[in-house]
Amino acid sequence: MGRIFKGLPDTHWRGKLWPRLAAPPERLIYVYNTMLPNLLESTAKVPPGWPAPEYVMISDFQRALLGVPAEIHPSPIDLERFTPAQTRATGALRIGRMSRDTNDKHNHKDIGLYRELADEGIQWHLQGARCIASDIDHPSVHLTAAGTKAAAEFLRSLDIFYYQTDTHIETFGRVVIEAMACALPVVCHRHGGYSDWIEHGHNGLLFDNNEEAKALLKRLLNDSSERLRLGLAARATVEQMYSKKAINERLEFYLVPPRHPLLRKTGT
Repeated sequence: MGRIFKGLPDTHWRGKLWPRLAAPPERLIYVYNTMLPNLLESTAKVPPGWPAPEYVMISDFQRALLGVPAEIHPSPIDLERFTPAQTRATGALRIGRMSRDTNDKHNHKDIGLYRELADEGIQWHLQGARCIASDIDHPSVHLTAAGTKAAAEFLRSLDIFYYQTDTHIETFGRVVIEAMACALPVVCHRHGGYSDWIEHGHNGLLFDNNEEAKALLKRLLNDSSERLRLGLAARATVEQMYSKKAINERLEFYLVPPRHPLLRKTGT
């Protein structure tokens, strides 16, 4: 087997001496999980004599937006850690989401949705949401800092997982896949890498605007059998994504000659 160099998106060659001294690899593979076109352009510039880069991206959504040939390998999820809850907590139904505690992860249009459903007795649990505390103060909307609970424990405490972001574009959205692994029915904005694996009405629900989101959430809140059906299908989807067969097929990519058209044939 030839020499393979696997690079991360923030690995750059310009101004470095070692690539000129090292023997060129037979393949140069970037695992590229960001949505920054300018960084992508930098990765295409390789040392003289090096092969053109091949890309591994984490969703077809990302690949389509960037317009670059790439292999699709979803970000790994630990299916022994993210498992369905054995029992549900008593009391009001709980809708929740989890993310980094930054404004770009939270859509301001959701504030009205939180308030409206909370007024109807729904409990919202938003972990990683202290950044929006000044926008909503309601006894049924619980805002906690990121990491307050372990991710799997937090997800298992919910009945429905809800998600959309603001300026941040999710190339994959691993938290959505983790929620699916916990057999939660997910209700998510369509614009994100996670939507590659959500078939609307089968293993989750996708919306384009907040009116659709509200209608979908209310439908789920009133139908426990649909919540169960979607959650079980979501778990089955994630098990298929990370089956032994699927993982072996991804590993095979690194063991065969290049299969994709290259961005450029010579480096600079």
